[in-house]
Formats: sequence, C-alpha cells, structure tokens
Amino acid sequence: MTENDILQTKIEHIRNGLEYTYPKIGMAIKPVDWQNPTNAYRKMLASGQDLTIENQFQSSSCGGNIEYGATLTDFLLTGKVVRKSRRFPYHYCYVRGGGSSFQGLGNTWKNRGIPSEALCPSYKADGTADEEFYQKEPISLEAIADALNCRCESFAEVNRFSIEAVAQAIRDEGFALIGYHGFNNGTMLTFYPKHPNVDYSMCWQHWVVAVDYFIEKGRYWIKIANSWDKTIGDKGYQYFSSDYFASGSVWCAGVFTDKVKVNIPPPSAFHYTFTKPIQYKEKSKEVENLQRALVKLGFLTMPAGVAYGYYGQLTRQAVLKYQIEKNIASLAELTKLNGENVGPKTRAKLSSDLS
Repeated sequence: MTENDILQTKIEHIRNGLEYTYPKIGMAIKPVDWQNPTNAYRKMLASGQDLTIENQFQSSSCGGNIEYGATLTDFLLTGKVVRKSRRFPYHYCYVRGGGSSFQGLGNTWKNRGIPSEALCPSYKADGTADEEFYQKEPISLEAIADALNCRCESFAEVNRFSIEAVAQAIRDEGFALIGYHGFNNGTMLTFYPKHPNVDYSMCWQHWVVAVDYFIEKGRYWIKIANSWDKTIGDKGYQYFSSDYFASGSVWCAGVFTDKVKVNIPPPSAFHYTFTKPIQYKEKSKEVENLQRALVKLGFLTMPAGVAYGYYGQLTRQAVLKYQIEKNIASLAELTKLNGENVGPKTRAKLSSDLS
C-alpha cells in the first residue's frame, strides 16, 4: 500500500465518521418466543400502519434501507409512522464507487440522525433515483436539523450465523440491519430467496432490514424489508430461513440501541463573517461563532450540557470534515493540519455558506 493509498483510506475513514468509537452492546439473554412474536413491526401493523417499501432503482443505495429501522424507531417513540429519508444516510456515508459500510451507516445515524422523507426526498421529480442524485443532491438545513430528532446512541454486530440472535435484536431493538450475499439463482426476487451455493466471489452484496420473526411448520423465518419495489416477493418483503444464516451467506447483522428523541428546532437565521484566525484549544467568542456555524451547516452536534466557546476534539473533527467536504486545500495538507486551524480560506467559505 502506497503512502497515497494510506492517506486516501484515512480520508475515507474521516468522511465515514470512523474516528468516532462506538460501544459494543451485549446480546439479549432471554430466548425468543417464536410462537408468540412481539416486536415494533407487529405493533405497527396492529395500529393499521405499515412501512413504505422503497425502490433504489439502479443505485447502490441499499444502505439507505436503514431508514426502515429509523421509521420503526420513531414509531416506538411516538406511535405514528413518519417515513424517513433513505437518501440522507446514504448521502453522508457512501464509499468510493458506490455502496456503504455498517460503520458508516451506524456513525451517520448516531452523529447526524435521519430526517423525514418530506424534508429530504429520496426520489427525483420523475419518481426515480440514481447514484448521482443520492450522492450529490444538496441536503437542506431543515432536513439536517430534523435528522437530529432521530438518532441512535450505540450500535454493534450480533452473531450473523444465528437466526435466534437476529430475532432477539428485532424483539428488543425493533429491527436488525442485514448484509447478505446474493446470487442470481432464480429465487432472489421470490418470497423465499435461497442462499447461494457458489463461491462468494461470484456473489453480489446487499443491505436489507429484518423486521419480524416467526415459526411456520417447524421452520424459523425472518421477514425482511427490501428496496426493489413492491413487485418482488411479498409486496416488497421477503423471508429468510435459518438456513440462510447458518450457511454463512449473511455477512453482517447489526443492531442499534438506546434511541435518542430530542426536540431540535429549525435552524436559526445565524449569519456571521469570520475575520480572525481560530486555532485548536482556543477558548473565545470566535470559537462559539465557529461552533454555531458548524452546527447550522450540519457538521457539528454539541452534546447536551456542553458550553459553546472551547475548540476541543469534537470541534476539531467537525472543522476537518468541513474542510474536506468543501475542498479547502489538498487532502494531504488538510490531513496534516488535522482540523486544528481555521485559516483564511475556511473563514471565507464559512462566511459565504452562512450568507
């Protein structure tokens, strides 16, 4: 690996929020009652509501399916189904060439949240979507503020070989994010996809959300919400048997916990012109204005109870992300500065973005 490759990898990690750490959470101890399932999805159906099955079209935005989980999370908190945006999480964590990682999706939901579909539409005016739209279409300040109302506090992987572990995640946390290997064996669009019997190098990979579990005729099943439109499977849903998990065809099973519900007001009309240099570990009114600017622009979330005005680690990380996204300087130079200096170009761009 060349020095440039290492640099590119570090930048990708910063973009995906991998500088952050997340706590591992333990698996549930109480076994699942397969005969009498209880979970968020069944409660939603009992209320006369359902998820809106999405269509990713030809994009690689399947990671955006995490919005199903965010919608279920919001339902548990409010009793109402408010459809969440699939474009928002993918927009902030896609990787070069398309696609998304579990860590990237988890950190996006943890640090940025996921807004409503109404404020961040996942489809173009003609009802379609593509990779360029998901990656480059601007996100409004209203959507950025709304996203903070739906965040998770921690996430971790569970045993991907165990259908019991996935069912526990659904029961206790509302859903599980599933990454699996697929192969065009004639069953992938049916009610019951069969796991690939070929080398995984010949397979494609895909994210779905597991929403329900049950037993039927002695077999255990997980119900998944897909993003290939309502025309496939059971009106867009499909069913994985325990064989799919035991075969190793599921390469990731993730759970999200400790959901956060706060009331973040719409962004205020904060405007400011930055004229003075600002540096890491500085404490000043200028730092306070910097933090307010980064909060408004969606790059910083100030923890509850933390006062504005000190240029600490969170502000440094936010400055670095802002500088990278706005192409303030070369990647090598920005990595070397590490977000510790707000120079003339950054100040000018901040002032422009706030105008």
